[in-house]
Amino acid sequence: MQNKSPLRLSLCALVLMMLFGLAPSASASITVGPTIKIFTEKEGAAPGAVVKGKVIVTNGNNALQFIQLSVADVYYDEHNIPIVIEGGAEIPNKVSLRTWIKLNISEGPVTFKPNETKEISYEIRIPEDATPGSHMGAIYALGIADPRDKNGEALTVRTRMGAGVLVEIPGDIIKSGEVMSFDVGIGSGDARSASLDPQRFFGFPPINFDAAYKNTGNTFYQPGMRLELFNWWGRKVDEFVSRGLRVFPGNTLHFNGEITKGSWLWFGPYKAVLHTQDGDGNVMPDREVTFWFIPWLPILALLVLLIVLFWLGKKYTVYRREKLKKHIEQTIKESERPKDHS
Repeated sequence: MQNKSPLRLSLCALVLMMLFGLAPSASASITVGPTIKIFTEKEGAAPGAVVKGKVIVTNGNNALQFIQLSVADVYYDEHNIPIVIEGGAEIPNKVSLRTWIKLNISEGPVTFKPNETKEISYEIRIPEDATPGSHMGAIYALGIADPRDKNGEALTVRTRMGAGVLVEIPGDIIKSGEVMSFDVGIGSGDARSASLDPQRFFGFPPINFDAAYKNTGNTFYQPGMRLELFNWWGRKVDEFVSRGLRVFPGNTLHFNGEITKGSWLWFGPYKAVLHTQDGDGNVMPDREVTFWFIPWLPILALLVLLIVLFWLGKKYTVYRREKLKKHIEQTIKESERPKDHS
């Protein structure tokens, strides 16, 4: 029976790395490459066309390995977490890359000798009604038990690795976007999600910033985002540039970070300015946030020091006064003492 429900894999981080080319999809037992293959109009991707590709699968074990190859769709939920869908028909054919890909292998698992590498070819039959924009999928390799082992006693390394496939269908490509929010505060996050408690007054670093950008177009692209920080004299004191942040249609990415550079020496109002460009390079309206940095810990320490110095000064003054008083009293006593005339 085919699985007709979305499967949230524990390999979400791996899928992210595949999609953004951050690391090869590899393990100690099975490797699959290339990390991601992109088909554009230049490679012949178009409605009604057929494009071909291949993946390289290696059994890194020193033993015979049976590997099941499968195809899946990849999309993102509202939290920008990758979701892998296998089997069923949850996504319409004109959108689903999974239904377009045909692996050129026979039914069932593929047998790999120890440390053997095989080239698996596939073809992508793009339907005539394919929608313009990005279509993402993956070809997975899973180590399974020997199908001839009826007792299930054979050793199996159940390692699942994948190679991404991205098809860009030409047409009315839209690379629009919208800055959903921008603020500074206390929190943490990454490009998929963020947790930020907005603040306008800070007493000590770090200061976090977060800008949420939504892809309102129909293709996968990288927006341009840059944050500049100015002090109350209008002098730029820091700058942050988004690098490698890409976002799928309908999803939101978070451009965020920590402002720490020289902030122990800050005092007064500061202004954070966000500059944004959509996928076509169109400049979007700047967003600004003004906040105050008042280093209360150093100020408190200084106040405590001043209080201590004032107290010590007062104690010293009393001590000097008492000492002078005793000296005067002693002098008077000595002057009043009868002189010995003998």
